Amino acid sequence: MKKLLILILMFSLVSGCKKSTEIKCEGLVAALEMENLEMMKQLVSELGADQDPKETDTDRDGHYNSYLEVIRRLKNCGLEVAGICYGCIQTLPAMSEIRISVNNGSGSITRIIDLSRDDSGRFVCKNMHR
Repeated sequence: MKKLLILILMFSLVSGCKKSTEIKCEGLVAALEMENLEMMKQLVSELGADQDPKETDTDRDGHYNSYLEVIRRLKNCGLEVAGICYGCIQTLPAMSEIRISVNNGSGSITRIIDLSRDDSGRFVCKNMHR
């Protein structure tokens, strides 16, 4: 019985340390509608926070899989999402773009978000524009 309790406690500790990948869909829609750049940066950056870079010969930044995962997670919020380009904006580091659209009842709102890696190597949202 004691071993079972220790095993349960260990499992609780390990599972409690995992990063949350819960998507805040309502916040994403609100950030799009209000053109709230800071909110969008925070929420989209959280979507890619658990993605570790995997450098290859063809992907020096190592975030192609992160890019695809952010797109998938945004689509799971019911948003219309399209990857425009990965690593296509020639900055240091290179930036990627994703188009996000939402129908708010009176029409469609479309924004482009720019993503890149930050100083710690994480894939984050850097900007939002029309």
